[in-house]
Amino acid sequence: MNPFKHFKATGCLVGGAIGDVASVDGCVGENTSFTAAVCESLVHHGKFDLHDCLTRHMRSRPEGPSGCSAIWATLDQIGTWLNSGGNAGNSPDVPANNLFLSTGVTTKIAPLGVLAGLRSDVPPTEQVYRLGRATHGDLRASAAADFHCRLLSALIQQGRCRLERDELAQLVWTVWRSFTQDEEARRVISSDARSGAHLSTPSLGARLWEVVKMLDEGPASPLKQQTPEALRARITGSDYSVMTAVPLALGVFLRHPTDFLA
Repeated sequence: MNPFKHFKATGCLVGGAIGDVASVDGCVGENTSFTAAVCESLVHHGKFDLHDCLTRHMRSRPEGPSGCSAIWATLDQIGTWLNSGGNAGNSPDVPANNLFLSTGVTTKIAPLGVLAGLRSDVPPTEQVYRLGRATHGDLRASAAADFHCRLLSALIQQGRCRLERDELAQLVWTVWRSFTQDEEARRVISSDARSGAHLSTPSLGARLWEVVKMLDEGPASPLKQQTPEALRARITGSDYSVMTAVPLALGVFLRHPTDFLA
């Protein structure tokens, strides 16, 4: 196998862990613990097993809530269900009874994108949504994680360390088309767009599209300007939800695809 695929896969996972540690005062948080559990399960079984992923995470999760305490409570209920043989608590096979849009959903799902990339495949949408909705009841969180997963897979499949700007743009366009042609993603984006129009707020699809279309805007594009403020302004969001984080992360990556300190 091309060694650059392994380098990229390792970088994706280690980079996510570093970001999580930086956000929780230098400690391993819920997101990294969950991601590690998903990785271990995939390595052990060679395929996706939702219950095994959750069981492994419940055994190794940090002591005391880190990050979103509501997510912690949701996982407590799943742990109760697993330990009781399904006689108490909440089943992970049923969408979580919440409307969470926290960014941790993209972190824990990243291993599915990494594995698909190593296998030169597309991340299975059904698996992405099952893992996402176990803790995040709002399907927009899973849709955002699905796009993130597809992009990770596509980047890892490129057997070189660097891509030229035109090649990178073509890759992102290909991922965007694949994402918007998926039946589940289309359903979520369509529903979100209707709600967004009613609430006068940009939908997930609209925010992602704002970044994707910047690829064709030339020197005036926020992707090529020196300050990130124009990029954030175009995405129209300053919150810390996955609705803003995934489009913003895509934009930042496209601004500095080979320099993570820029």
